[in-house]
Amino acid sequence: MDVAFRGATLRVDAEGRVITASVRFVASDEGAIARLNCRAALPVSGIRRTEP
Repeated sequence: MDVAFRGATLRVDAEGRVITASVRFVASDEGAIARLNCRAALPVSGIRRTEP
């Protein structure tokens, strides 16, 4: 499965704890991203397709 990491944006609180993370990947389809997150046991609130 070809998945490429394209960057991330984190929101942190005053104590430096991560509140939210928005991560960008490139893959053939959303399913590839979902499988990657599942294998990594990462919490996901949604996957959204964006155009380059």
